[in-house]
Amino acid sequence: MRVHESRRQSTTSRGFVSILERAARRRIRAQLQFKLLLRDICHADLVHAMIDDRNDNYQAVPRGSNLPKRPEHTLTRRGSQFRDALYDWRTETATGLFGALDFWPADLLLHEEILEDIVVFVDSNKIVSLQDLQRSTSWILWDQYGDQIISLVHRFFPPAPLRLNAPPPTNA
Repeated sequence: MRVHESRRQSTTSRGFVSILERAARRRIRAQLQFKLLLRDICHADLVHAMIDDRNDNYQAVPRGSNLPKRPEHTLTRRGSQFRDALYDWRTETATGLFGALDFWPADLLLHEEILEDIVVFVDSNKIVSLQDLQRSTSWILWDQYGDQIISLVHRFFPPAPLRLNAPPPTNA
């Protein structure tokens, strides 16, 4: 019985070794085939023929955004008050939409960069109407919440009253 068990163990271990050897041979054969394939495909002359080596000094042209850039200036006192009110509006509106802002941040409603753009553009008198808001920010929710923001703008930056030109006085 002991002879039979030792024979079984040696056969099993030999079988395992032969499986490993066959796997190693397959791996080596696959690596060689891959190297031969690369040698045939990536022949140096063929690679040079495929690559255009003209010296045309091509440089990518930097593309500018179609949105107006945020002007560099410090905010006025009314501008900073408007910013605070706009942040409060965003928090209240997002809380009404999403509930607690633990999972859904208020940035989903009005992103920080868009909010800052609105503040700076309003402070520099570039946003006074709904169309100005759409054109200068490209905010996707301008049609749903834009009139609320414009009413907030008009609360801090009231529009100038219309002046009717009176006819010049006549000498009578």
